[in-house]
Amino acid sequence: MSKFTELLHDVDDDCDEEFGDRTWIIPKAPGETLVGADDPTRNAFEAVGIVENEAVALRARGERVSQADRADVQTSAMSVSYQERVFDAPHFTPREGDHVVLLDEKGQPRGRVVKTDPDGEGRIVVYLNRIKS
Repeated sequence: MSKFTELLHDVDDDCDEEFGDRTWIIPKAPGETLVGADDPTRNAFEAVGIVENEAVALRARGERVSQADRADVQTSAMSVSYQERVFDAPHFTPREGDHVVLLDEKGQPRGRVVKTDPDGEGRIVVYLNRIKS
């Protein structure tokens, strides 16, 4: 491992310690008949990640003349950034449909994984849609 990689891991560890939240990752089974059922082939586990909750305005698109006719919807976007090594064996990288519970937030909100993207700097961003638990 290069010196740069070692330093990057140290910085990631410090960021997770200072800004990270505990999450519980629950695997869900894929398929038409088992959607939403727990996946018996993968175990749920706790992981620390940096949670981002931001307000987002969704804007309607169209060819209306007046801006006053356009309806905007306020919603929130949730994501969690994890170190890639969090998902080393025996753990797994979350996939679409899995659930993530934010253990350190009030009410322990839950999100359904929409997609995961590596950020190119040793972290994986997991995008979530908030769901009722």
